[in-house]
Amino acid sequence: MKQIFKTEMKRAMSGKGMVLSMLIGTVLGIAHVIREIIPAYRANLTNFYNEFPILSPHSAAETWMAGSPSNLEGFIFFLILPILASLPFGTSYFEDCKEGVIKNIYMRTKREDYLKAKYAVRSGKIRFARSIPSRRCSSLIII
Repeated sequence: MKQIFKTEMKRAMSGKGMVLSMLIGTVLGIAHVIREIIPAYRANLTNFYNEFPILSPHSAAETWMAGSPSNLEGFIFFLILPILASLPFGTSYFEDCKEGVIKNIYMRTKREDYLKAKYAVRSGKIRFARSIPSRRCSSLIII
């Protein structure tokens, strides 16, 4: 099962779907930094809040992509999140069946082990593809 897991991870990481998912997430993260975080940072530097004490400075929690429901990038990200999550590895099982690769795999290993490895890789890739935009956005905030 380890070998199947390694092979499936390589296929998932090097696929076109993973690259596309990462690219879309990165573009959304960078757009969020440009439209929301940089203006908030500049506003915090201007001492605008001394003139109007009722306003509070912007915080990382409210400028985070998922922290505010008013930003466009966060809305788009959560709108297309199911697509981003399924792009990297969603159709690999059907491609294996269509190409006949699955017959060779089932001859060498148990079906249960193959499907467990597929499930583990798929859930890991979903988590990875889902977390990249917010991590990129957070790393750009820190810089």
